[in-house]
Amino acid sequence: TAALVGQSEDPSPRHSVPPGAAVAFFEERARQLGLGCQKVEVAPGYVVTVLTWPGTNPALSSILLNSHTDVVPVFKEHWSHDPFEAFKDSEGYIYARGAQDMKCVSIQYLEAVRRLKVEGHRFPRTIHMTFVPDEEVGGHQGMELFVQRPEFHALRAGFALDEGIANPTDAFTVFYSERSPWCKARLCLKTTTTTKTPDNNNNNNKNTPLSWRRSRGEEGERA
Repeated sequence: TAALVGQSEDPSPRHSVPPGAAVAFFEERARQLGLGCQKVEVAPGYVVTVLTWPGTNPALSSILLNSHTDVVPVFKEHWSHDPFEAFKDSEGYIYARGAQDMKCVSIQYLEAVRRLKVEGHRFPRTIHMTFVPDEEVGGHQGMELFVQRPEFHALRAGFALDEGIANPTDAFTVFYSERSPWCKARLCLKTTTTTKTPDNNNNNNKNTPLSWRRSRGEEGERA
């Protein structure tokens, strides 16, 4: 993680780390782990890096593990340690710009693959790890363009994991899609019933108000 901590407070993806440093970091990890490495420049200066562990059955759709390398701005006065030092305390906590959001996930993917390969595991499905450059500013110069390219379609992803939420325990919180509440609306229109009597017209207005039922589902389940 320390290798990916930039020295700029600018939130722009290009300033998250020194130019090319993140890509070079993943290239070196790919070499060490014996993984394929593909660099796709989706826009000038914006590179999506793809590391690939081939499966034993290429006919199957693949697994896609996605994370991003850009980070949010830094306000040093709110930090207990220098955010650019990647300080690790006696309890194992790391204080570094972007360590939680979300370089910790990138490292978890890499470490999981490393351990599985060391233990001699092979899997039927190919596993791709993608590292995108601009999630924090909308993804318009990253994943949004990448999914439109032939390089993405060639991955044949059948299942994907992306960013969730940090958990200080050993449990993993799993979400489906975005963590947003869902809302159901039941609309009952105003109706008017007219009953004629011998001497006049009597209007009986039956009003049924608009009723809303709002429900927030559980935001996640511990796996």
